[in-house]
Amino acid sequence: MLSRRQFLLAAVGAIVPGEIFPGFLGRALSYLEENDEPLLISPDNPDHVLYAVHGELGEYSLLLDNPSLEPPTFTWREFMEHFFGSVENYLGIDELSEVGEVFEYGLDEEADWWTVLQCWIPKDSPEAQAFDLLYPLELGHSGNNSNAVGALDFIEGPMPGSNYRGVHAENALTLSILQHELLQLGQPVKVVLAS
Repeated sequence: MLSRRQFLLAAVGAIVPGEIFPGFLGRALSYLEENDEPLLISPDNPDHVLYAVHGELGEYSLLLDNPSLEPPTFTWREFMEHFFGSVENYLGIDELSEVGEVFEYGLDEEADWWTVLQCWIPKDSPEAQAFDLLYPLELGHSGNNSNAVGALDFIEGPMPGSNYRGVHAENALTLSILQHELLQLGQPVKVVLAS
């Protein structure tokens, strides 16, 4: 699923979330032209950092707080409790004593990395955390609008078999607008370009 939120120029006298004023847009465009990077005016004491990773097609993937791409190691017990609430929930049983031969590995053995990865990507990865932070906010307007000056794409399982969840900013100008909108909404989030 892909949902797109675009930023539109504000009508004079109307303040609506997701709309930007022509004055800010002019400053952001000038800064981008002069410095070849987005204008990112950060909050004084941010609680979170959104890392913007430049992609091959000019877009930016957003990662929250830690751009590390490796999931932690878990024992099977830790894995089941973290992602499913309990061993019993994971195995679909009422009591652990019912396990018997159903689960062939020791619960305190290290869980299979690939199995952990498949659950970590949509829930705990920096991309998924950025999605969870930004999706509920009143950022932009849904749909495709010809007056848009930037867009955020919220992506969930973009193709069959994919469990990717993340947010992509259309371009460097979108990063400037995103940081501006976060400030306007009182969100203590700093957008930075990842090296």
